[in-house]
Amino acid sequence: MESKIRQSIIKTVFYFDIFDYPLDSEEIWKYLDTPQRISRAEFEKVVGNIKGPISKKGKWHFIKGREDIIKKRLTRKKEAKIKVPIVISASKFLSIFPTVLFIGVSGGLSMENADKYDDIDIFVVTKNNSIWVTRFFIVLFLKLIGKYRGRNDKGVVNKICLNMLVDEGSLPFDKNRQDLYTAHEISQMIPIFNRNKTYEKFIAANSWIKNYLPNSVDKKIFSSKYKTDNKENLFLKILNCFAKFPQLWYIRKHMTSETITDHILAFHPLDYKSVVMQTYKNRIKKYEQEI
Repeated sequence: MESKIRQSIIKTVFYFDIFDYPLDSEEIWKYLDTPQRISRAEFEKVVGNIKGPISKKGKWHFIKGREDIIKKRLTRKKEAKIKVPIVISASKFLSIFPTVLFIGVSGGLSMENADKYDDIDIFVVTKNNSIWVTRFFIVLFLKLIGKYRGRNDKGVVNKICLNMLVDEGSLPFDKNRQDLYTAHEISQMIPIFNRNKTYEKFIAANSWIKNYLPNSVDKKIFSSKYKTDNKENLFLKILNCFAKFPQLWYIRKHMTSETITDHILAFHPLDYKSVVMQTYKNRIKKYEQEI
């Protein structure tokens, strides 16, 4: 058992090293790359004496020779403290729209790992049959306050990027999205606005993440029941259709690897997940004799 925990600890440090992110013991335990939940007592027995390709300075664990990322993490944390209030302030206005059920900070900022020149990624859950009209009003509002991150913007500092929108009937992620990378994205998300316990429903609908990161979310949330509201509002459905076509026309002019449906809008022009996962596999292969 101790050998498996040791391997999981090393692999977890490897994963976060891709993002230049050293970890303290609490974070390693929380995001431990393991198929089953590990108790803190079992974990503490191993992490204090971890050897191999991992070094420790103060409270930080990192790959040997990568001590410089400690300073980088601390610098990025200061930048994150500037960015988070921006999205909180914007969300107070966005939450006025009744079709907005949840707003969460995703990406690097969710781990306080944002550079000064980074934008701010957000994840939004909408009511059923309202994803297009909700996006329209969010984009309009963000443009009015000068905080919308557009496709061709050169200066994106502290602008808000609508990274992903899903409606409440499509909270469970498809099988092709159920992987370690997405599990991290979900578990690391920071809830900013949460109506009708939508965040809890979202986690319950994606309880598969416990197969990758079982320590990352409270067991009570994992065990919650996911129920979708299938009630249809005819007026909202019609309004959504009107909002859809001009946006879809514009998006299709520039489409690359985005996911565009009536229930999910995911804007990922670069396949970052594939790059991260391949780098992770390469790290494990490089150090497999020491793991």
